Amino acid sequence: MTKRILEIMLILMLVAGSASAAIYTDVSGTPTQDVAVQLDAAWRDEAATAYDLAVLPVDQLAMDKVTDAYTFVYEEENRPVRWYPEETQRAIEAMITVDPDSLYLTEFMRLHAAQAQPAAALDAVMRLEIDYYPGQLTVVVLGDTSDPENIVWTPVESRVTEIGKLEFEVPQELMKALQGEDVLFTLLVTRPGDSRVIVVPETTTIPSVLPSKTAEDETHIKKTIRKDGTPWPDDFELLIVPETDAIAQELARIRERLAAQMAILSWLPDDKAEEVRCLLGDAADSLIVSEYVPLQTRDYRETSGDAVGTFAFATPFKAGETVITALGMPLEEAAEGETQMRWLVQRAVVRENGDVDVVFDQLGLTQMDAETALLLVLSEPYAGE
Repeated sequence: MTKRILEIMLILMLVAGSASAAIYTDVSGTPTQDVAVQLDAAWRDEAATAYDLAVLPVDQLAMDKVTDAYTFVYEEENRPVRWYPEETQRAIEAMITVDPDSLYLTEFMRLHAAQAQPAAALDAVMRLEIDYYPGQLTVVVLGDTSDPENIVWTPVESRVTEIGKLEFEVPQELMKALQGEDVLFTLLVTRPGDSRVIVVPETTTIPSVLPSKTAEDETHIKKTIRKDGTPWPDDFELLIVPETDAIAQELARIRERLAAQMAILSWLPDDKAEEVRCLLGDAADSLIVSEYVPLQTRDYRETSGDAVGTFAFATPFKAGETVITALGMPLEEAAEGETQMRWLVQRAVVRENGDVDVVFDQLGLTQMDAETALLLVLSEPYAGE
């Protein structure tokens, strides 16, 4: 049951002295269709005839493929470009003048190309909430899913023409293969600054209103050092901060929902609940809220991609245990009785020592500079609960 967790009011149980460090992942942790604000496409004919190319919600195939890419890059420590087939790698190398291993996989979306006889090459314009900037190197790589077991990946020409405005071209021959199919959209980019910076928050105070049984007055977060022991300058900070009124109100609404024996996924929007199910399968609907953390970032640079934050909680998580997080950002307007936050589903992994690696979505990281976010840690029910 989840009732005991609710009765202690979603206690924040961070062990005093635990560190929460973050490091760029070089790859997306989950699909990123949320960053696409608009997608327009037109044939390159005299009339620039409009064509229906659309961003779709996450499905199982998209989640499986982004999981495979994440494992290959972050867990197995390979470079993102090496995740694609060798033929695709060679095509990417032919398009750029920099080392392909300097690229990062920052976007991974599911698109759909409507059934239509290609009249010419296709020009597409995608407006993004992430501020990719003119002159930043980008490579769009499209995946033909007509044979899901053997996806064909093709790089196409792309460029950023305005802040957050990405344009890419799909050759007519490729459009003949893609029409009527789902298409996996991936984006490789260069990252400003050092790609290997590890970031750590400064010492912060846990809100005194939290009735935590194990946390002391302060959670000390250590300074990051390089492998050789020398200090590494902060790139950005991930801060544990006091909870806001918006967070307190959201937690109260969640407690009411769960006290009525409703699953936590029922509180998330349907598309986000489906993302959790695609990621976790049958375990998704039995998840409980085991922890929460109010967080902010400081000086995170847009277009740098996802980052992993490592947390040590009082909850005795075990290696391999099913854990996932939902990051909530306050909405300006929301319907009565519904969540007042915009939620991002984030991958999480429990390590051998019980620490939890949380893969923070770049969209959340950019917004957390100005807003306090609510990080919910969702896990399997405790034994005997």
